[in-house]
Formats: sequence, structure tokens, C-alpha cells
Amino acid sequence: MQTGIPYSYAKTSAARYSNYLIVLLGILTAFGPLVTDMYLPTLPSMTVYFGTSQSMVQMGLTTSMAGLALGQLLFGPLSDNRFAAGSRCSSSPCCCSSLPQ
Repeated sequence: MQTGIPYSYAKTSAARYSNYLIVLLGILTAFGPLVTDMYLPTLPSMTVYFGTSQSMVQMGLTTSMAGLALGQLLFGPLSDNRFAAGSRCSSSPCCCSSLPQ
């Protein structure tokens, strides 16, 4: 008698999860540069629109960057502890072997 999830279903489910994770991480990686590239060209017009100084508008970009940095500091170690234990063991020798002698 078979119990649990069939192997073929578990394999396709893991592949779908892996593809989803790759897309999600790609979007999150592109978020910081995308915010910067969209925000910087509009700085002069935002000062006029909001009727404030340029330093106050730049504070929005500063806050955005601080939020991205804080998120990496908080969630980076959490994801390393939970998900990347296996990949760390396989990528460390590759990294060390690529260093100049």
C-alpha cells in the first residue's frame, strides 16, 4: 500500500516551486535598480509638484534604499538558515577555486 504523494507529482511540484522561486528572486533583485532608475529622472518635477525642497524629495529615495538594505539585513540570514544550506556547501568550493593564486 502506497502512502503519501506519488514521486512523479512531487517531482513536478518541486520543479514548479523552483521556477516560481527563480522568477520571484529575479523580480526582487531588479526592484532596487528599478526604483532608482524611475525615481531619479523625476526629482526636479517632483519638487515642483509637491511644492517642497529637493532635499525632502531626495529623502524618499534615501528611505527606499534604507528599506532595501534593512530588508536584506533581516531576511538574508533567515533565508540562508532555511533554504541555502545545501547550496552554500556546493558554491563555496567553486568560489574558493576561482580566487587568484
